[in-house]
Amino acid sequence: MYPTADIELDPSLPAGAEFWEPDPEEIDEYEGFGMFHDVWLGGRSGRAGLRTIGGRDVPGGELPGHPEPGSWSAIPVVMFAADRAHAEALQPLVEGSGCGFDLDPVRPELLVINGRSVKDTLRLGHAVLDSIDVFRSLG
Repeated sequence: MYPTADIELDPSLPAGAEFWEPDPEEIDEYEGFGMFHDVWLGGRSGRAGLRTIGGRDVPGGELPGHPEPGSWSAIPVVMFAADRAHAEALQPLVEGSGCGFDLDPVRPELLVINGRSVKDTLRLGHAVLDSIDVFRSLG
């Protein structure tokens, strides 16, 4: 059983959100992007690529159910950059999965998706994969 945080989540896009996507040249192999290492352009990967990337980043047997002591977040968090069209297409999936949007004060240029539990963010991941054609149609 995965723990569930008792938090309020807002599935609407944050009012102060910056909508943009980095150029591939902005993602440095060593430095990463947004103060994160090992980042990737998910929108250009396609369904098979996202499954491969997701499997490499979060292997099923190692999926965390409880935050480790000293973790930077006590709840599941996804941070990303997206243009407005992709963020708006993602919004109903965020709402349907029980997740919510937010902004991070340290990285205000990135959108944040929070979940009450890992199950919520996994549900969102599956919804994104099932809707990949919608995202592709947006360019």
